Amino acid sequence: TMEETQALEWLTGIGFEDARQAYGNLVALRDAPAFGHSPSRVKNLLSNVLAPLLESCARVTRPGKVLNSFERVTSAIGAREAFFRSLLESPRSIARIARLFSLGDYLSETLFKAPEVVEFLIDEGRLGVSMRDAPSTQSRRVYEFYVGAQQLFSIATRRQVSRFLTRYAEREFRRLLPGDAPVAVFALGKFGERELNYRSDFDVIAFYDGDFRAASAVVEKLVAD
Repeated sequence: TMEETQALEWLTGIGFEDARQAYGNLVALRDAPAFGHSPSRVKNLLSNVLAPLLESCARVTRPGKVLNSFERVTSAIGAREAFFRSLLESPRSIARIARLFSLGDYLSETLFKAPEVVEFLIDEGRLGVSMRDAPSTQSRRVYEFYVGAQQLFSIATRRQVSRFLTRYAEREFRRLLPGDAPVAVFALGKFGERELNYRSDFDVIAFYDGDFRAASAVVEKLVAD
């Protein structure tokens, strides 16, 4: 336990440019509600997590962003005791999370919106699985998080990521287009070249047969989805 002045000096010494914000994040983590769990047990688990987390912060380029992001995700998860236990059972996951928060702004935003996907970073068995066998999801952003994490941690190459993203888009188009749809869709641009990237547009051209209104309704629904 440190006094605030000592804590600010220490945080500055290990690389936090805004030591006061970092201190605020630590206080928020410490004082967050335990949600039915033993507060002392949760705080003990937190202290065990913070030691390697702060060590990881000292090794990345934006330690303040890492700590602030970790506090945001932790507050959104709710089941903090289970989360802290999972981190401690997979020690390397703490360094992975720190690196992602430091380098991956788009991936970080996904974690803020869908904090449950942090399990993908904790479970090495899931993280190392080929995206051909990726967890089923209809959320493009969540799928991009999966493949983005694999690229960040050098599990997948940039070329593989493009292919995975293209396969995902093709699968979603097939899912959204009924088999008897009076519409045929052809992929153009990066989609047609099977070189999609994160947040790439889907350039397509649609041909129809039969009733224009029916075909138009199918295309409009496809665009909306």
